[in-house]
Amino acid sequence: MLQTVRRTATQSLYKGLSQIAEGARLVPVSNSSLALQHSASPHFDPAILRFLVCPLTKGDLRYDASKQELISEEINVAYPIIDGIARLVPTAGRVMEAAESPAST
Repeated sequence: MLQTVRRTATQSLYKGLSQIAEGARLVPVSNSSLALQHSASPHFDPAILRFLVCPLTKGDLRYDASKQELISEEINVAYPIIDGIARLVPTAGRVMEAAESPAST
């Protein structure tokens, strides 16, 4: 009986969340919880660059699509883009090698 109630509740939850999170699916994480997993890889929209600044210099950022990073050329720091979301936290940035910086190419 309890398993039937859990299954029904899970199916109802799944139906509701699938309508909310189109392009995602629920996957079991444990016996009692589910998580949303996106089937399509989210992407970063370069159009939002005009609203974003480097958290350290407050200067402009350049988008590197091949490495999925936002680059502050002023201080040669690259911030990762993970699952389409830019991590603009100073501790997430990596100092770029001299060979990577645009001034050296």
